[in-house]
Amino acid sequence: MNYSPFTRVTYAKTKLVPSRNWLFGSSTYQKQDTVYLFVFDGYANWEPTYATIGLTKFSLYRVKTFIVDEHPICSMGGLSLQPDLTIEEVDLSRINLLILPGGYNVCEKGNNQQVVTLVKQLIQQQTQVAVICGATTISRGH
Repeated sequence: MNYSPFTRVTYAKTKLVPSRNWLFGSSTYQKQDTVYLFVFDGYANWEPTYATIGLTKFSLYRVKTFIVDEHPICSMGGLSLQPDLTIEEVDLSRINLLILPGGYNVCEKGNNQQVVTLVKQLIQQQTQVAVICGATTISRGH
């Protein structure tokens, strides 16, 4: 196998996988494992940025955004976003990691109860959940 100067070996699951042109995010392997990112009106868009760049450009993971109800949202930084999925469409059998960023309204009483339920299910099946800033209140079920 010929390797360019930009070739490196990427650790994916339990085996080493050669990944070409990792600097630019292209790969000869299809991304199959999914990381879900919860987004909501007022989410802190900068908080999950480094993680999502690393996951999409330097690994075999794909990142999908989801929301509790179906509508476009606006982040704390003023960015409009049309999420990929609703919470009902999240496939628990394919989830490898859930990322919960902080932001406005993330922890108000009664908000995002479906996400609290999802977090509890994922913890029971020993799936990793990454919580950032104010989202720690969701992971505690408040």
